[in-house]
Amino acid sequence: MELATNDLASIRFQAIVRNEGIVAEGRDCFGLHLSREQAAQRVMEARWPNLSERDAHLAAIERYDISVEG
Repeated sequence: MELATNDLASIRFQAIVRNEGIVAEGRDCFGLHLSREQAAQRVMEARWPNLSERDAHLAAIERYDISVEG
């Protein structure tokens, strides 16, 4: 059975949020008060503003060499 698109997006985003590099970059640029999720989201929005959520996730996974399991 295939996972739904939302499930795959959630799996990708959770892998991204666990990456220290993107979280540190987000907090450095946008504020230490940000949660891991907020920091990662802000970086993706700033780096790839014209990409879809899926494509931004894939770009972040490639740039930060993130392993996604699921």
